Amino acid sequence: MKSPKGHDIVGTFEVIHGVAQLINPKIVDNKIVFDYEGDTEVDWNSQTTVLDKKGRRIFVDAEGFHWSENEVIEANKKG
Repeated sequence: MKSPKGHDIVGTFEVIHGVAQLINPKIVDNKIVFDYEGDTEVDWNSQTTVLDKKGRRIFVDAEGFHWSENEVIEANKKG
């Protein structure tokens, strides 16, 4: 399957929630400041495919471009 630019479609665009571990969080000038510890706990059960405003899945091509499902279908119609 190809994108409208002719690149292979390699997957769907996904969102996965996680918790980045913090080091020494504190309040400075009424803002929370911190360093990242380096690890993120990923909640794989939260994984969902990103949808556009009309509820169509978003696909990613080999060059990293994002395409809605209807754009991919249209680009692959024979004809």
